[in-house]
Amino acid sequence: MKELPLVVALVGCMAWPMSIQAQDKPVSLKAAESRPSSESATRLALQISYNAALPPAFHRLADASSKPSWIWVTRFSRIAGWQLPDGEAPVRAVRLETQFNGETADIRVSLLRGSQQLDQEELVGVYHLGLGEHKVVSKLRTFGIEPFDITVINLASFVPPPPTVVNNTRSVEVVHIQVGNNPLPGYKVFLRNLSTKNLSALKVAFLQNGGKGSGVLLQGDDGRALIEPGATYEWHVNLLQPEQTPNGYLPGDSSHSIVVQSAVFDDRTFDGTVEPACAFEAFTVGRRVWLQQIVPIFAQQLTENNNLPESVQRFKEKVQDQRYEISEVEKNAPSVVSASCQSPASRGEVAFHGQQLQLLRDLNQLVSTRPVPSVTFASWLKSNHQRYAAWLSRLQISAER
Repeated sequence: MKELPLVVALVGCMAWPMSIQAQDKPVSLKAAESRPSSESATRLALQISYNAALPPAFHRLADASSKPSWIWVTRFSRIAGWQLPDGEAPVRAVRLETQFNGETADIRVSLLRGSQQLDQEELVGVYHLGLGEHKVVSKLRTFGIEPFDITVINLASFVPPPPTVVNNTRSVEVVHIQVGNNPLPGYKVFLRNLSTKNLSALKVAFLQNGGKGSGVLLQGDDGRALIEPGATYEWHVNLLQPEQTPNGYLPGDSSHSIVVQSAVFDDRTFDGTVEPACAFEAFTVGRRVWLQQIVPIFAQQLTENNNLPESVQRFKEKVQDQRYEISEVEKNAPSVVSASCQSPASRGEVAFHGQQLQLLRDLNQLVSTRPVPSVTFASWLKSNHQRYAAWLSRLQISAER
């Protein structure tokens, strides 16, 4: 399942370096008694102080058995008077990817660049923090950004108050909300598709008392349905919004609201507000254009000798050379969802580059941190070619409806 965040500090898809760059000396572990066990690791969070004028951001650490989780920050402080070097694209976001490895938290910091789209990623460094340790990411100064201060914290247990629910749809039912620590303080929201159609995407918002909060566009994986007719989906909401306390900023326990804003179906109809349906239509177009390019690249690469050291580099260059290219007819094609939507193709480039960057990130992970059991480049190519070909087939069938 994909979650597309829509907030300033975004959380849970490049000029990519193929090897880890020089980084600050990792912070040593604290005494053994201060280390969290693997069972308690899911209660750890990364506190990110990124702008002295704003509260810090909090982000849950993924445990060792899960994929790394990530957050990006856009409202960071820039160094006064710093000039962008000629030929470099501006930095638009700082991305932090986190995972608990059983002893420390691994934090990978990178820059997202682009003149118009976020189409480049540059590694800043990889840091290793124990519980209670903090690190000033001083290398950000090199890029004209005031250093971040990051700390691994253990969140205090509390049971938050029940949220209020606002449902702007008729086809989605909020069946039940479980309140508690699961594993972080927050909610499990159970949502049922009451319609007879596959639900492809669901826009939901989580608001603090006073209206501040974030929205997320939940989507099915690889063009599949998010919720089939009559089925139920479980959405986890962690309470990580910063609030001022006598001991500084901590995740708070004020009242919250959960808003179901829009449901988008596989026939491109929607129930609720129109903009999420417009956005999902554009994302689908961008992904389809990307898949139409990348599937033949995979097929061609599979015909080559992929045991050579230079094979990965050649493949990487082909992926980096991808461009969002569509015909004038496609570019000007109106939205099927609503006349109020912009042309889907005009907004699809964001999704195109998002998929491109994710593939480069996956490729880098294959090269730098081979999983166990070991996965060869050839087997990685084969499995991903099958995955992307099936995804493209689903999107083409959907587009023909």
